Amino acid sequence: MDEKKTPVQKPISRRNLLKGVGALGAIATAASISKIPGLSGSDGMAYAVTEAETIPAEISSDYKRMDQKYTTFMRAGWDPEIAPLLKTFLAKRHGQIPYEEGPGFTDIDFALSGAAWSIEEDAGGPGVGAGVGNMGLYSWEGHINPKQKKFDSPEQASEIVKKATSFLGADLVGIAPYDERWVYTHSYHPLTQKGGPIEFPFEPKSVIVMAIEMDYDAYRTSPSLIASAGTATGYGEMITTAHKVATFCRQLGYHAVPCGNDTAMSIPLAIQAGLGEISRMGLLITPKYGPRVRLCKVYTDLPLKEDKPITFGVVDFCKVCMKCADNCPSDAISKDQEPSFNTVSISNNPGVKKWVIKPENCFKYWAEHIDCCNCVACCPYNKIEEWHHDLSKLATQTPAKPILRYFDELFGYGKTFNTDYMTEWWNNK
Repeated sequence: MDEKKTPVQKPISRRNLLKGVGALGAIATAASISKIPGLSGSDGMAYAVTEAETIPAEISSDYKRMDQKYTTFMRAGWDPEIAPLLKTFLAKRHGQIPYEEGPGFTDIDFALSGAAWSIEEDAGGPGVGAGVGNMGLYSWEGHINPKQKKFDSPEQASEIVKKATSFLGADLVGIAPYDERWVYTHSYHPLTQKGGPIEFPFEPKSVIVMAIEMDYDAYRTSPSLIASAGTATGYGEMITTAHKVATFCRQLGYHAVPCGNDTAMSIPLAIQAGLGEISRMGLLITPKYGPRVRLCKVYTDLPLKEDKPITFGVVDFCKVCMKCADNCPSDAISKDQEPSFNTVSISNNPGVKKWVIKPENCFKYWAEHIDCCNCVACCPYNKIEEWHHDLSKLATQTPAKPILRYFDELFGYGKTFNTDYMTEWWNNK
């Protein structure tokens, strides 16, 4: 982890350490029973990750592509339920509506959040964060080198592209096949209320999918302006990284379209690219960073070797945890034990067996309070690399997984609305 993302932690108390001995023993015993090999390797992951041939989710045979107009942010352009919420959010973000001052919401916190959002707003343009594409650094146009680089094989090309993508800013990178199912049928702009069919100016062959880690300590302060700054920094790195990777492909002589939240749904692409699994909260869970990532992608006609989806027990764990649902202040996250094909909103993408959220509830709270990332902050998969975290990660692959939530909270992790975190953040060195 680079220096700017290294979290600062208080020592575990002796009382909690002694209390945890029993839990540690249970986890170690369960791990022995399950015959799962030791703890994390050089990549810092303790999960038993296995590859899958297809997306580890059931997709209906009559699945239909989604129109971007029906995504939550885009509904602000035509839906009277959502439009005033976006106006409230923008007015609060830019200081036109005063917010209630307190821990995590001081003038300094407000300045930090505004600075963090400036890259997305200045380098992208209005609506980029909501999913407006082909603007600013996400522009589809760019000079393509007429001298095209010929690789010996897709495997060689993928190795080079992944190395470059990591160097250029991605914390995780995978290659997904071009799959039209996840491309929106139409684009939409909530400010101009205009859109049209999405058609690539070339025939895509591969999708380079990238995950950007968000700051652990900032997210511990959720919901606050500091946590909002953590989200904003991720968005800023999305736009610059996708732009650089697209430019790299163009310099090699290939077409490339950089995307953030626009053009296509990022989560199924990330799953196809082997970056993680879907969760109860509807977000991607990665083995290394949990849900604490932002996603971007680059469509290209450069032939690349595709990665395979992975599984490491997320769905089974989400069935018994429910911590994100319990910590959601808007009651937006389902508490159904099993995923299903049921939907509760026109913004839910139908045709995939999963848990769905109530985005109207989420957006209302998010807009009125400037931001919220409680579900990410409290998730037991949201871990830094410490010995007790490796043990708790290991437990997700054993019969001990029902006690992981208890183990997570035992050491004081996953708390939300914690004013101590908010006030202490500026004192962390």
